[in-house]
This record gives sequence, structure tokens and C-alpha cells, in this order.
Amino acid sequence: MKQSLPQVKYDLIKLNGGWDLITPTLSLNPGYVKDAINFECSQTGGYSRIDGYERFDGRSKPSDATYIIFAIASFTTVPVVGDVVTNQTGTPTAKVIAVTSTYVAVTKVVGTFSEGDTIKVGASVVGTYSILSDLISSKVDAQYLALAAEQYRTDIQPITGSGPIRGVVAFNDIVYALRDNAGGTAVNLWKSSSSGWVQINFEYEVSFTAGTTLPADGATLTKGGVTATVRRVMTESGARTGTAAGRFIISAPSGGNFSAGAATLTGGATVTLSGIQTEITLVPGGKFEFVQANFYGRSSSLRLYWVDGVNRCCEFDGTYVCPITTGSNPDQPKHVAAHKNHLFLSINSSIIHSGIGEPYKWQPIDGAGEIATGDTITNLMPQPGSQASGAMAIYCRSNTFILYGTSSSDWNFVQFNTGTGALDYTIQNMRDTYVLDDRGVSSLQTTLNYGNF
Repeated sequence: MKQSLPQVKYDLIKLNGGWDLITPTLSLNPGYVKDAINFECSQTGGYSRIDGYERFDGRSKPSDATYIIFAIASFTTVPVVGDVVTNQTGTPTAKVIAVTSTYVAVTKVVGTFSEGDTIKVGASVVGTYSILSDLISSKVDAQYLALAAEQYRTDIQPITGSGPIRGVVAFNDIVYALRDNAGGTAVNLWKSSSSGWVQINFEYEVSFTAGTTLPADGATLTKGGVTATVRRVMTESGARTGTAAGRFIISAPSGGNFSAGAATLTGGATVTLSGIQTEITLVPGGKFEFVQANFYGRSSSLRLYWVDGVNRCCEFDGTYVCPITTGSNPDQPKHVAAHKNHLFLSINSSIIHSGIGEPYKWQPIDGAGEIATGDTITNLMPQPGSQASGAMAIYCRSNTFILYGTSSSDWNFVQFNTGTGALDYTIQNMRDTYVLDDRGVSSLQTTLNYGNF
């Protein structure tokens, strides 16, 4: 008698819903996650492994590592893992990651090896390179890729210094980072490069009042036997034709120190210096926040602006750090935004902004201004506006405000939400604006109903 097998029954469970730690297990719908390690909600639905992260200092990424195989018919000298091999010219190099009885696997190849080359370690001949005729297995391929990645990974070094990384930013396709020095007495700026982290040295600053027209960046400042190159002309008040005052960011002086009095510049300009130059330094202890802006209209004049709550705001062009003096006391802004061609900074419960297109000018006569919020400011974020106006969200610890308008002539500061604000440094713009508050994640969205947001 033929016996039939029982019918197979199955349920389709869609893996969605997310991570739920609140709902009792027996009350959870299928597809929710109670516990997971190294998984995340996938953009296409379900859950996927987190891609992870890897060390970085500007050198080649370990995950991009490759390897090649030198088939050696007869070994004269057997290399060992870690040896550097060359050919008979000694020009191309590679590092050994594996050795078998028939071939050598290498990575970090510099230059070109060709079939028939004599492979050497130093002066010792290993053998003649030929192309491997047999395919290696997927498992061995994965193992060699992992060994190659490890060779690149060990090259990557942390930023020199002490304590946490104070800030990281990508600017003009280069990554910059700030960290306290080894003694914890100052903050250093580092730049990623093909050879690892490179420290960017800070310049000097000296105050001036102008006697004639101001020079352009790159002029030579001379007073007596002391000279320096002007890296940046920072006009803080007045006009460039005779009444300007501000600071020069200069290279290290040659011939001694500057002193108060008349000085000249290449091109015929004359200025009066206020006194000795001072070296630019950043005190430790802050947390950096960045914004990119172009107040000058040229494609080459994109600048990076940062604040950290313990130093002056700084402008950075990728080479020179230029502290901005606002005249506030204390002059230690914590949050920064670029909005309607103004540079906005927060200091405690006040919002201050520069003149229009003038990030160095902070006097009302130049269009600068200040707005008091009555609450500690925690986040700034420009919002979508009309072609004739604009809006910026100002989050405080317990309240939310919107600043409408385009300049000090028509600002309209409106309290948007009373009793709901945001925690420091939590704002993100992902089409809509999101912040984190005591109640959880909140969003700010544009709408055609009941007003702007």
C-alpha cells in the first residue's frame, strides 16, 4: 500500500518592523527583532549585515587590497612571509603574504612585474616568474585577500596626540581631524594623505590699521628688518581704502618680531601695526562643529568654518587657519551655520551673525547683529525657503525657534514650539530635519498647511 507523505505547510514571514525592546515577546508580530549584533534595517527592506568600518589615515583602504601570484617552477631561495621581493632590475617591489611549493603570493605591488622576470629577495634569487596555470579555490582567494588587507591595515596609524578625536570633517575631498597634543595643552590639526596623517602648522596673527589701500593675500609685510608673508587679509571694519582695520594672518616672521608702528607691504600699501605678532593656538576641551560656505563668489573661495565652544570661530581654506574675532565676551561660539550669505554663530543663548558676505565683520554698521533666545542654543539648521525669503531653525534645550528673512533689515524671529527643543549636536538634515530630544527623535517638515513647517 502506497503511503502518502504529509503535506508541507509553511508561513511567509517578512523580516521587517525593526528593533523592538518594549513590546512583550508574545505580543510581537512576526518579523520584528528582539536582539541582533552587527545587523541593521536594510533600505530595501529586511535586515542586512552592517558593512562595518575600517582604519583610515588617507592611505589605501585595506578592503581594496589585491594580490598577485608568482608561479615559481623551481625555487633557488624560498622566501618567507613579510619579505620584499623585486625583479632583476630592482625597480618594482611587492610584499610576500604566502608561500607554497609552487608559487608565491604577494601584495602591495609597486611597479610592474612581467612573466619571465627573475624574482629576488635582496641579492638572493628566488626563481623565474611565470603565470600560474591552475586556478586557486574561492576559499584560498578569500584567505589571500584577507592577508593582503592585513598588510595595508597595519600601515594605518592613529592621529598622534592624547584624548579623543575632537572633530573630523571632509573638505575638498580631503579628510581633516583635530586632536589634543600629547601633553593635552593644545589642539592640533591633521590632514589625511597617501603617507598617513600630516600635521598642519598654524601661522601667526598681527593687528593693523590701514594707511592706504590694503594688499592682497601673498604680499610681503616689512617693518624694519622684520618680514613675513601675508597669508590672509582679515578686514574687520572700515573700507579697504584708508580706514580699514583688522588682522593679518602671516607666516613666521624673519629677522625678529614685529612691533607697533608703520609698516609697508609689496605693492605700495602702508599700514600701522598694533604690536607684536602672536602665534595661533587652539586650547583643548572643545567639540568641533563644521560648515562649508562661499562668501566670495569664486569657485576657489569655498571655505570651511568651525567652532568648538572654547575657542574663536575659525576659517580654513585647506592650508591656513584664520581665527575670526567677533567681539563677543566670551568669544567662544558653540554652533555654526551659513545662512543667506551670513555666518551665524551661537554663544550660550544668543545668536550672532556677520555682515552680508563679510564673515570677518561683526559690527551693526556692517549689517551684523545679535538675537537673544532666552534659552541655551543647541543646534542650527537652515531650512527650505521661498525665492524671496529664507528660514533657519534654531533649536534650544527646551524651545524651538524659526528665523525668517534675509538680513538684519527684515529678520522675523518666531517661537515655533514651546517646551520642545533638542539635545546638543543631534541635528541632521535628511530631506527633512531631525533632532533628538528627551521625547526621542523629532522631525521638522515643510508644509503648505497651517504655515511653513
